Amino acid sequence: MTKGVEAEVSQSDLLQRRVLAATSISYIVVILDTSIVNVALERIAGALSTDIAGLQWVVNAYTLSFASLLLTGGTLGDR
Repeated sequence: MTKGVEAEVSQSDLLQRRVLAATSISYIVVILDTSIVNVALERIAGALSTDIAGLQWVVNAYTLSFASLLLTGGTLGDR
């Protein structure tokens, strides 16, 4: 292999590693964020005086709004 081809392979490998790292960090943030909401459910239930069905609505509303903002942020980041 020539040096030019090795440099292209090295840069391609570096780019793939960066994409993998960014994806992994994003996934960890999503899991952490969801875990925080699940840990706070007891306090949310007390503050809103709601039952399990109400908490399901809270979790679903939070997840939906978080996902929509995540997709919007990804789209803006790509531009």
